[in-house]
Amino acid sequence: MTTNKTNSNLHIEDLHFEHSQWIRKLKFLKDELKFFVARLEEVAVRYTSMEVLKELEQFQNKIYIESNILDEWIHDTNEH
Repeated sequence: MTTNKTNSNLHIEDLHFEHSQWIRKLKFLKDELKFFVARLEEVAVRYTSMEVLKELEQFQNKIYIESNILDEWIHDTNEH
């Protein structure tokens, strides 16, 4: 009977580790998006061409969407 508890505890510890790892990876990706937003802002200051600004806006929109998706995944992962 104690072996079952031990196996169960190991399983729970493995799941907890995996959960923590997922959260760390998702938060890392969120931080990466912040880096890209900062880079886009630097480009926007240097280039004022409407053509470039349109492309920058498209990238900003994609980053915004990705950020929201990551927030949802973090929330969903924390719920489990």
